[in-house]
Amino acid sequence: MPRILRAAAGVATGVIVLASGVAHAADLSNTRIAFRTERDGNPEIYVMRPDGSGQENITQDPGDDRGATWAPDGGLIAFASDRDGQLEVYSAAPQPGAATTNLTQRSDHDHRPAWSPLGDRIAFTAEGDGNREIYVMNADGTGQTNITNTGALDQSPAWSPDASRIAFMSGRSGEQAIHTMNPDGSDVRQLTAGSREVGGAAWSPDGSRIAYFARVTGYFEIYVMDWDGAYQTRLTFDDADVRRPTWSPDGSRLAFASNRDDPGNYDI
Repeated sequence: MPRILRAAAGVATGVIVLASGVAHAADLSNTRIAFRTERDGNPEIYVMRPDGSGQENITQDPGDDRGATWAPDGGLIAFASDRDGQLEVYSAAPQPGAATTNLTQRSDHDHRPAWSPLGDRIAFTAEGDGNREIYVMNADGTGQTNITNTGALDQSPAWSPDASRIAFMSGRSGEQAIHTMNPDGSDVRQLTAGSREVGGAAWSPDGSRIAYFARVTGYFEIYVMDWDGAYQTRLTFDDADVRRPTWSPDGSRLAFASNRDDPGNYDI
């Protein structure tokens, strides 16, 4: 079964990697990267090979398409789009012109989907309860359940590889921080503290570490920590913003979005 590594789409460009089979640091031939780009005049979701070749627009819609997440078998991508007038979570095959299915069909914005590693559920950020909450639904859109329901801002879920925990960003402690919880919303644990802004939690393939981006000084930089919040380590040192990390299949590399080459433009 393919192995999936996720990162929600960034403000300008986000990265999400589909790894098919077991890959090594020197062999990513069975891997694809999905990303959000505005090169066509509006945000679209593209896929490409790890070397940047074979880039294809798979959404091809005038709406704002963002936040792709792969199904575990690689046959579908869930993403958010406002093509029906507000952000909803859709699914489609990762092919240009593929038919889409509106999974959420709620009266408020739904975005930042994250597909469960087991393929049976999708977590997403939902608005309309007075703030942002995290919901979980079945992969066909049924059984939508609010699992945070705190009155605080909760968003950007990310499943652990064994589906036992969900990492997410929350302001419930009075500051933006990365937390984890059980898939039913119980046993919430705060992992980070002291960041002005934080997000983009991405689990390593073996579930032992979490990469994320945080603005501690003047720019967003990428950090990594153990699954329980220990050993928080800064990885990038740029005079530029670095966001949305996602792991390579063997856990040895991170892909990310950055405006290091042009302050007005994000590249991968």
